[in-house]
This record gives sequence, C-alpha cells and structure tokens, in this order.
Amino acid sequence: SDWSSDVLVRVGVNVDGVHVIDDKKNLVMLSLPFDEFRNTTYQDPDSDDMCFIIEYTKDAPEGQEAPPDAEPEQLIVWSQQAYMMQTLVERYIDIDAPGRSGADR
Repeated sequence: SDWSSDVLVRVGVNVDGVHVIDDKKNLVMLSLPFDEFRNTTYQDPDSDDMCFIIEYTKDAPEGQEAPPDAEPEQLIVWSQQAYMMQTLVERYIDIDAPGRSGADR
C-alpha cells in the first residue's frame, strides 16, 4: 500500500504496543510492540497542527536478514491527540519496565 498519501487512521495504544488501523479499509497498517519503535511528537509552530511520529525498521522479506544500516521508516499521524498518544506510550512503558522512562526511547 502507498503510505505516502494521507489516510484516515485510528491509533490504539495498549499494553501490547501501538497499532495503526486504516479507518476506511478497517485494515491494520502497523502493529508494533514498544521495543520495536521510537516515537515523538511535533507541533507546527505556525498552527495548532500536531503529529505523533512512529519510527521503526521494516521487517526484511522472509528468509532474508535486514541490512544493519537499514534506514528507519516513519509513520506520521497528524492528530490533536498526538500528545495523548505520546503520554499513553510513556505510561505503558513505565508500567512494563519500572525504572525506565518513556523519554529514553
């Protein structure tokens, strides 16, 4: 699928990780446990637009190893709930690994 265009999505954050679902097709686009992605938020200084950015390494095709220098992929979710998503990720990480802060990701 072409992720370079805008797609309406739903984002779920739970004890298993983060999950991004194509709202129109009702299809899971991405589902990652916390240890397989990095995340951050960004707010456009010229507007109120905010986004939740998920950075991850794409799995290699079956039977192949991913190159060690593989560039990470980014999935950018523009949403007024970006900071809430970030907070949920941080809290679930804190619950899963006491003593480790979500800010370390």
